[in-house]
Amino acid sequence: PRIGWTLGTENGREMVKFVEVGSPAQLAGIDAGDELLAIEGFRVNSEQAGERLKDFKPGDIVSVTVFHQDELRTCPVTLAPPRPMRYSIVPVEQPTAIQKQNFTGWLGVPLSKL
Repeated sequence: PRIGWTLGTENGREMVKFVEVGSPAQLAGIDAGDELLAIEGFRVNSEQAGERLKDFKPGDIVSVTVFHQDELRTCPVTLAPPRPMRYSIVPVEQPTAIQKQNFTGWLGVPLSKL
């Protein structure tokens, strides 16, 4: 599942570097610049956070503890479905002339070459 943040280590502290607009992290009040301390009461670093979330599914609510402007906060975060990490293009069996033209215009090679 997805929280919608980018984490990184800075001077030995685990920091929230970026928060996506409308993401579960933003909706829970987590901001870039917050220091991540724990997920569900377990201390995590930026590399472990993704592994920690694998125990949950979209829609689950997890507690995330951060220092937000020097204030200790535990925020309930409702996890979102993951976003695809990659996409693949698969040709349709009977493409229309417009689909063939769009494919060639987009990739620079005709569909018949695949």
